Amino acid sequence: MGALPGLLVLLLLLGLAGCPGARGARPADPLAAWVTVPRQLSPRAGSDPPAVTYWLKVAGRPRVLRLQPRRGLVSRPFTLVTYGKDGTRREEHPFVRDNCFYQGEVLGSPGSLVALSACDRGLHGVLWVEDDTFQIEPIPNDPAFRHILYRMEEANNHMGPTCGLTPEMLQHQKAVLPWFKAPKAEEENEELKDWWTHIRYVKIVVVVDNVRFVKSGRNKSEVLRQVMEVINIGDILYKQLSVRLFLMGLEIWTESNLINITRSLGTVLSDFNNWRKSNLSRRMRHDVAHLFAFQSFGSTLGLAYIGTVCDNHWSSAVASFTEKKLSAFFITFVHELGHNLGMSHDKPDCKCKREKCIMYESNADTDAFSDCSYKYYFDLLVKGADCLRQPPPPGAFYTSKREYCGNKILESGEQCDCGSESVCRKDPCCHPNCTLTVGSVCASGKCCKNCKVLPAGTLCRESTGSCDLPEYCNGISPQCPLDVYLQDGTPCKDGAYCYQGKCSSHSKQCQDLFGKQARAASLDCFKAVNTQGDRFGNCGIYNNIHFTKCSIENILCGRIQCENIVKLPPLQNHVTLVQTPVGDKNCWGLDYHVGMPGADMGAVEDGTPCGSDMLCINRTCMSVSVLNYDCNVTKCHDRGVCNNHKNCHCEYGWAPPYCELEGFGGSIDSGPPPARKISQRAKVRLILLTFFCLCFLGVNLTMRYRQEIVGWLRRIKAQFHRILQLFQRLKKTEVPKEDSPDGESKSTEDQQARRPMLLGKSLFSKAI
Repeated sequence: MGALPGLLVLLLLLGLAGCPGARGARPADPLAAWVTVPRQLSPRAGSDPPAVTYWLKVAGRPRVLRLQPRRGLVSRPFTLVTYGKDGTRREEHPFVRDNCFYQGEVLGSPGSLVALSACDRGLHGVLWVEDDTFQIEPIPNDPAFRHILYRMEEANNHMGPTCGLTPEMLQHQKAVLPWFKAPKAEEENEELKDWWTHIRYVKIVVVVDNVRFVKSGRNKSEVLRQVMEVINIGDILYKQLSVRLFLMGLEIWTESNLINITRSLGTVLSDFNNWRKSNLSRRMRHDVAHLFAFQSFGSTLGLAYIGTVCDNHWSSAVASFTEKKLSAFFITFVHELGHNLGMSHDKPDCKCKREKCIMYESNADTDAFSDCSYKYYFDLLVKGADCLRQPPPPGAFYTSKREYCGNKILESGEQCDCGSESVCRKDPCCHPNCTLTVGSVCASGKCCKNCKVLPAGTLCRESTGSCDLPEYCNGISPQCPLDVYLQDGTPCKDGAYCYQGKCSSHSKQCQDLFGKQARAASLDCFKAVNTQGDRFGNCGIYNNIHFTKCSIENILCGRIQCENIVKLPPLQNHVTLVQTPVGDKNCWGLDYHVGMPGADMGAVEDGTPCGSDMLCINRTCMSVSVLNYDCNVTKCHDRGVCNNHKNCHCEYGWAPPYCELEGFGGSIDSGPPPARKISQRAKVRLILLTFFCLCFLGVNLTMRYRQEIVGWLRRIKAQFHRILQLFQRLKKTEVPKEDSPDGESKSTEDQQARRPMLLGKSLFSKAI
């Protein structure tokens, strides 16, 4: 009986899949359905550990899905906004699993796309394989792990439900939106074409209306799952434009709608945008906000303000979300977001790999943007859209700073912060309410161990080089002191100067990039490459568009150029190795992609010498005097150096602040260094060293006083020989005994004593 409900659901789902009356007027309808049982395959040896592989039958054919987790789909911390019956707004910070969303491909099917979630028991998502689109979802409560796979087909009606951005609406938006009034920068296209497709980030806030919430069983978790699935599917589609989507927050109108939602889509968009400006924008940061409404707008599916993604006055869109299946909705979301990103509807001459493209005026079953959409998006980047260049930083959800317990950040009023409740249960030092457990003194920090503060003098941050200084625990605070280093401008190796704790040079940077054999290239390389003013050789970029040519005096401060490269190093993603022949030499460097997050490893490091008493700062060669190095070592009594706070850092044996009195070294900023103790190993080494020194001294003395020592030894030998001769003579001397008075022979006892001697003599003679 336990399998009966699942069987009934299976029959019902299969029946609806083929029932025209159940499909409505959507253009992408499930005209065919199959039952399939996905099997997770064991990873191959050497494969990427996070990768997940599934085997399943798709339309009767066995397929293998190779997936990678899409982490970071939601912001941290994530905030869910709901409302109480009295209208009170409630802000929650739930733990949201985003490690169960996957993106990938179907092996053996070039151009295929897969976006799935596995947060519940089963797989939810969409597959684009060759010319077909499939939606997969699990059969509820099925012990056999069976799933339903639907194939989505285009409706027979050539003009199905459409987007609300009609020609009339477009003319109206052109009259009011500033995006249309901004001048086009045609001559910038040539400079942008090499890098404009690199990563951009769209930070989205989604608002779900009350009816959609009710239709979802008043289940906030279910609404959140649906929204995250839509964002995940949209993310893999926008990935082809190198655009990544991030869900910054979700607001659910749990009691009633906060605006009047009618069948007039234009009015709903206007009202939602006004509410967003006056209410939502004050509480949540976002590049664009979308309203998902369970409301039919006739034959219109959605409407957005075009090109407004970074405009706080207009960055809004509304989409009709009346279908249960996400496959009938996600294209609407992706389409309307495309309008926010500056994309107009495709014209008849616009092409993509499918028959219809995402920005087709009628909702279409497709996974491809047209060449026209690429150009429209490119125009948006040319005009600015600066908000897309920055990924969402941690904690950037709020417009103003919000402090709360559970974000793993120690803030005012908190003794500790261990994060979520499940994490806190494993923390012996901190309670979930951000208070320390009984007997605990601390819960975090480099100077905290086993809930106790480490003793003073414990090293908590090692020196990273000749221009850096170590830091030690002070025995009071669980936090390691702030990083301190030698004052900028302190002379260091090879005529260089310390800058920000590093002693940089062109050759050292080349060795860090290409290995120990590498060295800085000749001046001709720097001149030939860095005067080009392109992404391979420049002295910086301004407005994220224009590369700056290096002037002759700044050529050593542009892109690093190296030679004597023996072996090419392994490179990270989006890092390109550049070889430039100059004369009979090859100059080696690294390319930098402007849209790529992370540091530019191929730029000459700040602080690198570029001449006598000159160094590079911000791609410019300038005098070392700009560092204002004014360390007077006499104030440290010539027993220390100046740190970046201009305080003395004393040598061992002298105490801060001025290295005048005896002590253990360090500074008032670095924490107290420990007293140096001689370890057992050091004692053994000291004893061995003393022994070898004595041996060495003995050998030297022997060589120097050889004759005297030889004479002394001869005298000792002669004296010893004389003593030996005297001893032998005494031994051979015998005292004769007198005969007895009566003339009798010696006693019997004497005779017996002498017998062995005679016998021995006899035997000895015989042996001879």
